[in-house]
Amino acid sequence: MSSVPHGNMKATESGIIRAFKESSDPFLTTTELAEQFDMTRQGMAKRLDRLAERGVLTRKSCGSGYGWWLDQESSTSDSWKKTSP
Repeated sequence: MSSVPHGNMKATESGIIRAFKESSDPFLTTTELAEQFDMTRQGMAKRLDRLAERGVLTRKSCGSGYGWWLDQESSTSDSWKKTSP
């Protein structure tokens, strides 16, 4: 199981990015994140896809789902905020 931190994080873009930054795992799955934020896998997938489209996250197919991680540039800056709606 993932070491995604539990707490009062909301499924906002900044909350999702915070989950990645605070995790000790090199990547997280859609299911892990959906469970962390108490939402459907499909709802989380849409949010992750939007972040990937902007270059904040990278994904790779693994089994029946995807593994996601922060893009290297995004993990060291907050430049993703500039394009956030």
